[in-house]
Amino acid sequence: MKHLYEINDWEKFLDGNLEIAQKVDGTNLNVVYKNNKLLWYGREGKKELDLIQRTVLSLYEDAINYLEDKVKKVLIQDNQYLSFEFFPSFIDPIIPVLIKPKNNLILLYSKNLDKTIPELAEILNVTPQPVIFRGKLTEKQKEIIKSRKYTLESIRELNPNFEFVINPLIIEGLIITNLDENKTYKMTDLNFTEKVKTKKQNKDYEYDEYYKIIMNIILNDFNVDIPKNYEYTPENYLNVL
Repeated sequence: MKHLYEINDWEKFLDGNLEIAQKVDGTNLNVVYKNNKLLWYGREGKKELDLIQRTVLSLYEDAINYLEDKVKKVLIQDNQYLSFEFFPSFIDPIIPVLIKPKNNLILLYSKNLDKTIPELAEILNVTPQPVIFRGKLTEKQKEIIKSRKYTLESIRELNPNFEFVINPLIIEGLIITNLDENKTYKMTDLNFTEKVKTKKQNKDYEYDEYYKIIMNIILNDFNVDIPKNYEYTPENYLNVL
């Protein structure tokens, strides 16, 4: 998903009828119904999670095991699609999880389904993506969006009654949809962007030769994508073995 400020005349985008949601970033998990079966995908749905990935990495298994039977009641026609963010307890996210979503899952969006995200989330017993604002922004509210400095106080300017998920003290950013144009972009908080850069720079894991060999076999022989947030720990190392 593109940043809003990357498009031409991006400030005019904010003049429309908008829906603004809290951006959350866990482990992305997607599922689509096709040819009478469910297909599971990782980040942004680019590649199917086959049995090798699911067995070796085991990153997604808790979420898939929880969702599988429930999703079968929702996705019943080809190309119906759901996208989630998953917050497994064994992953240390950049933003600490202070407010856990239901069953560690947030439903982001759907395709080719008649029900709304809150309705689907209730059926699946997960948290819907938290919508902060719907309507047209005031000039003051537009300046908040443009600033890319999102705090508890500034979000309250958009919606004084908004209920946060994950963490109200560290806000990753916003997902902004122009309902007139049916286009969606993100705006990431500047402080969060710096946190990501710092975390990447501070990573200094020591990988032994066995780990490197195993990763090489998995990546080259089995063509498995390692998720970006899959970090080396003794527990994860044992899972790979």
